[in-house]
Amino acid sequence: MGLLKRVAEALMITVLVILSMGFLTAAAEGVHLSRHFLSYALHRTGQYLRFSVDIFKNQKGWVEVIHEGNSVMYIPHPSPHQIFHMLVGTSPQMAILNTLFLLSVTMVLVFTVGGYWGLKAGYQGGRWDGVLAVLAPMFSAIPGWFWGIFLMWALWWKLSIVPLSYIDYVHMVEGTGKPTPFTYLYALTTPTLTLTFANVAVYAYNVRNLVRNELHEEYFLADVLKGLPDKRIMRKALRTVLPPFLTFTSYNFLNLMMNGMAVEVMFNVPGIG
Repeated sequence: MGLLKRVAEALMITVLVILSMGFLTAAAEGVHLSRHFLSYALHRTGQYLRFSVDIFKNQKGWVEVIHEGNSVMYIPHPSPHQIFHMLVGTSPQMAILNTLFLLSVTMVLVFTVGGYWGLKAGYQGGRWDGVLAVLAPMFSAIPGWFWGIFLMWALWWKLSIVPLSYIDYVHMVEGTGKPTPFTYLYALTTPTLTLTFANVAVYAYNVRNLVRNELHEEYFLADVLKGLPDKRIMRKALRTVLPPFLTFTSYNFLNLMMNGMAVEVMFNVPGIG
């Protein structure tokens, strides 16, 4: 029910954003607040929605021909799909796949690093827990784009080991040869690290708290008294905390996607951002 509530909230926010776009467009076009303003704003909202749907239709544009005396003027009118391709550099379908791929790679890293870090901190405490207790609040307060700027400075400007622009690097490789899957992975290095840095400490801290809660359960105390190896106890704890951790991940997926949109703009990734 919690997940359905979050989805409903996201849909409501989307509707409000679309309506706001229509009202702002009407206001920017000089339509004053009058009895015609609402109808015109809704009309512009409908046009915005139709344009958003038409970008997925691979339609061709048309050319308007204007004759003035002996001269002829040709005015191109590209289709929404062509406009999207000119602005973004790829098709809408490919943009969605790029975003999903970026988020998927990030989630694999966050699950692996954050899960292991949280398990160690929650079960063993000590240095693992102390470092996480300091970093988690700090990382949660720092916006994702900050890590993008930091990694841009460190990895691209100072060390020159990663490309700055995803699309420029891919086009450069296409001009000299055939891109491989490694080409796209390498081009996504900085965006992926940015999203991972922005989320891994927070995820690890939540795993740590879940494990800490499980330490007081009877089955955990029984396993310790049996003298089971630490690795076996940690694997069992991971299986126990995984369902609520997945629920937490689903709640925060929209937040990760919003950060991903900003990161895509920073590093010129042709995604939904």
